[in-house]
Amino acid sequence: MAKLRFLIPAYEKAMLRFTDQVVKGFFSVDPLFGLMPWRSTEHYGPVRNVRGALPLDQTMPVIEAESSINMDTIHNTEIEDYVQFLAELATSSIQAFAPEFFKGLGEVTNAVGTSLDARGKPFSFDMLNDALERLYIEFDEEGEPILPALVMHPMMVERIRNMKPTPEQEKRHAEIMERKKTEYYAKKRTRRLS
Repeated sequence: MAKLRFLIPAYEKAMLRFTDQVVKGFFSVDPLFGLMPWRSTEHYGPVRNVRGALPLDQTMPVIEAESSINMDTIHNTEIEDYVQFLAELATSSIQAFAPEFFKGLGEVTNAVGTSLDARGKPFSFDMLNDALERLYIEFDEEGEPILPALVMHPMMVERIRNMKPTPEQEKRHAEIMERKKTEYYAKKRTRRLS
């Protein structure tokens, strides 16, 4: 005798969509990944992340996340257990995504020449200046730099805040920023037709 199965495709689709929204919600409150816009894609092929003479095509990594749920949780509508399942799934997703993200980011920064190898040396103001020299920096209407976000360990942030540059380092920093401002406005200018 055949078993009667209650498959409801619309329900399954709705649950997958709901779970996807919950995981995206966890990403949006993550201190790092919450700063980035979420973009869905419909293909599985490579993505061209660096254009030009030496393009960089990166394959989209497979991200696998795990969490388990007892079927009784669903049958008995045990909300707390279901919430715990979703939280574990989201946390697992972030943990699986992070290494792939940083690997891909490293490939892009190497390809465009903005990576900096400290070669085991401790972070210094000179190193910060070296990094700034490699970056494209935009400026606001008041001429203040719009610096890119730096991702680092909280202890490193505190170390940087307490760092006191020498007069030579301050002078070099000012020269770099002035040069970057000149480059920015030179690229921004438009040709006027008379």
